[in-house]
Amino acid sequence: MNGSQTRAKRDGFTLIELLVVIAIIAILIALLVPAVQKVREAAARTQCINNLKQIGLALHGYHDARKVLPPGGTDNRPPWGPVSSPWGTGWMAEILPHVEQGSLYSKFVFTGSAGWANAHNDAVLNGAVVPVYRCPSSPLPIHAYFNATGYGTNTIQLATYVGIAGADPRLIPGYGDARWNYGGPGNTCCNSGGLVSANGTLFPFSKITLLAITDGTSNTIIVSEQGDFLTTTDGVKRDWTNGRLGWLIGTTHPGGGPAYQNGGDARLFSMNTIRYRINQKSGWNPGDGSLSSGGDCSSAVGVCANLGSNIPLTSAHTGGINMLFGDGTVRFGSDSMDMPTLATLAIRDDGYKVTIPD
Repeated sequence: MNGSQTRAKRDGFTLIELLVVIAIIAILIALLVPAVQKVREAAARTQCINNLKQIGLALHGYHDARKVLPPGGTDNRPPWGPVSSPWGTGWMAEILPHVEQGSLYSKFVFTGSAGWANAHNDAVLNGAVVPVYRCPSSPLPIHAYFNATGYGTNTIQLATYVGIAGADPRLIPGYGDARWNYGGPGNTCCNSGGLVSANGTLFPFSKITLLAITDGTSNTIIVSEQGDFLTTTDGVKRDWTNGRLGWLIGTTHPGGGPAYQNGGDARLFSMNTIRYRINQKSGWNPGDGSLSSGGDCSSAVGVCANLGSNIPLTSAHTGGINMLFGDGTVRFGSDSMDMPTLATLAIRDDGYKVTIPD
């Protein structure tokens, strides 16, 4: 070969080149994954906002038809149902025809404890899904498992939105309001637990018109998110929400007391009285299953269903929660919102007006 050698042609990569390529791909993936997660969360947050807007339209549609907003919870006495019976239906059941769920609504009966321990409605509710009642960002279980006799095998959808019954008026300096009550001493699992206010829009036996929201519909929260775990001091994440029994259940008869007193039974289902800051998710007492007068959700234990009335508003969104206002707009409530502001926004007629960005 004329005294010289010709280098053989090389195919493929050396090990070092291959490792470099793999490292570059790994870096690109590491950069891409957070971006994909952000896009997904942005889409989920947008869907959450759209869900709340649909709920707002449904509430207004109900108001247009009935000249009043639905009760936060009822025992199905007229004008919401034919007879009075314990544990009727809640506001989410009442607006079903206005969220394109008229067919589902028509299958329910509104007599005989329609919201709980009703075998007919239990069968209708089993496996039913109302997409608008759940934020796609929520890490909470999609279903609970109850039937007409308690814990069971029925698949009950859990909602991640909650009606605003009002707020503890003592959170607002200098403001006086007698429309609230503590539940009586409770049994296990927070039965009768917490503080119930009737100064919001969706509370037990409420009959609120839009005109009654004298602070202005654009200044009053009517529905908000409650879609993330609370962590107790033992490090356990617990799915405590006001909708732990599903979205159908309302309330029981008032026993001759005011609507917000609820006969001493201060459990709120799909309703919430503001008492704690937004996304106050940690530091809760796991409790021992018992409750004294004036207790709250921190006294529940295990997989207990009957929680208190004052579970914090929570979400998996970064920095805050989506909130539906009475005028149908949805705004973002920051984790940093102070308690007087949050309470003012929850009360329909305190005379104070605060604004937050759209």
